[in-house]
Amino acid sequence: MSKSTVKTAYVHGGEVHDATVSVEIENGIGWHIIGLPDNEAKETLLRVITAIQRAFFVVPGKKVVIIVNPADAIKDNAPGFDLPIAVALLEASGQAGFDTSKHKFYGPVGYYGSLRLDGAIKLGGDDHAIIGHLVSQGAVVCSHVARKLEKFQYNRRDYSFIKDFSWLDEFVGYARRHF
Repeated sequence: MSKSTVKTAYVHGGEVHDATVSVEIENGIGWHIIGLPDNEAKETLLRVITAIQRAFFVVPGKKVVIIVNPADAIKDNAPGFDLPIAVALLEASGQAGFDTSKHKFYGPVGYYGSLRLDGAIKLGGDDHAIIGHLVSQGAVVCSHVARKLEKFQYNRRDYSFIKDFSWLDEFVGYARRHF
């Protein structure tokens, strides 16, 4: 069994809360998401699997269990878990080629972003709140929102952004060189 866990956040009732996404790959068949409602889980799986394939990575042909913790909490921003799930899946399957939990210079890393079917990382509705929360926790943020949030003037000492990523494969290539 291989496992990976990455840091992220979610919104419920207008408040931002810490979350993690864990992916476990083991012998067997089937894909399971715990911690998202059924319809959102199906849509998330479709976006993540298609984006990974379009970025020329391999989707594991084994049993994959994705856990969005806390699993019992209501999350208002399910598409924002796409990037954390994809990154954890790539690490658990041995395709990431980098340590997803920390940047070698900046420390802990948080992930947030939706994926389009073509592998593009896109913006969501709660970006400002979630990015601000992750930065306040001392995490470097990997997302597609750095350019959009420049007006917030995050202090560079907070290591708020590594880079503004537009594509999943662009992010993985960068991370392999710099993480």
